[in-house]
Amino acid sequence: MDNTKRGNGREPTQRRCPSAVNLCSLLPETASIACSTQHLARRERLALGASDGICVRTVLSGVASLCAGLPDGRRQILCLATPGQVIYPHGLEGREVWVEALVPTCLCELPVVASNAGAGPHADLLLRASHEFLAVTVEHLLELGRLDGTERVTAFLLDMARRLGRREGRAVHVQLPLNREDIADYLGLKAETVSRILGRIKRSGLVVFLSPTEFEVPDLDNLAARSPIGGRYSSPHLVN
Repeated sequence: MDNTKRGNGREPTQRRCPSAVNLCSLLPETASIACSTQHLARRERLALGASDGICVRTVLSGVASLCAGLPDGRRQILCLATPGQVIYPHGLEGREVWVEALVPTCLCELPVVASNAGAGPHADLLLRASHEFLAVTVEHLLELGRLDGTERVTAFLLDMARRLGRREGRAVHVQLPLNREDIADYLGLKAETVSRILGRIKRSGLVVFLSPTEFEVPDLDNLAARSPIGGRYSSPHLVN
């Protein structure tokens, strides 16, 4: 069964998206474009292509991955977007690219007419979108380029605890939206390598896996201290 969407099923457009973190606010009330919301079920894909035009997407709820197909049939997960984060795959034209919902996800979609892209509020919006998206993807590329497998997986668990974790006393509880294959495609590793490293981390006591997709971090500071990029997460945004 094909679970790829081609752009149908959007809700009626609205002037401002309901997210507290949005790019729509950069547009004046008189702007000729408006946003719409797109709902994706878990593992549903939204194909992006030439006909997609210039479209900025912000995750309102859920978790979405931006994926690209490789010539040998494999995929690379380029970024993971959580609520408030932007997906703007500029520069990937000509490739097989799609957004995949890892859990039920709602997106704010804001199309920009190409002829207006370099003018006024449209230019401001695209500049902001580019900055937001590149800040996340460049950081991820730096991790892939400089960290070994164990460091990548440790940093990934810390990132997920920060972005998706829920405080339960001193511990942090995380419902992980990715399986081992997803993690491997995101970190540039093999699935069996990810499983082996997760086993070592589990035995170390840094994390406690309650199921293959659910874990707890007994002490977030301890996990951060074991990560080469732990300083980035000194002030985690956790749900209390």
